[in-house]
Amino acid sequence: MTGELRCPPGSVPRSALSGIVYRPSVLVAAAGLWLTAAGFVLDGGVASSWSKIISGVVMTTFAAVRTARPATTTPLSLINVGIGAWLITSPFVLGYHTAAGPAWHDVTLGTVVMMLAGVSWLSTGKPPPADVAGRRG
Repeated sequence: MTGELRCPPGSVPRSALSGIVYRPSVLVAAAGLWLTAAGFVLDGGVASSWSKIISGVVMTTFAAVRTARPATTTPLSLINVGIGAWLITSPFVLGYHTAAGPAWHDVTLGTVVMMLAGVSWLSTGKPPPADVAGRRG
């Protein structure tokens, strides 16, 4: 049959793996663009705005690189998980937790980014060696 994916039993085809990493990374990049724009639109104070702009630019850059080279850039997803954690805590650390709109925005977006970047990171596990994948126990 033409177009059939062939791989050792118990392993994931490379095209499927790159798709699993690609989609969440694209969504993280979009969230980063959104976050950067929110830094100019949402009013939570100067610290809130700069936090959004810097976090958004870094998140977008790392997610774009992760999308382009998923096999070699796994640590970038972990950094984006950390940025998501920062977004969740930043309203309290920077003192704009009383500004409901910007605070809820950051907590919600941070949660989504942590989940998507985590999926991207977890999806890039090394496939089992060929000699182990072909054995039946």
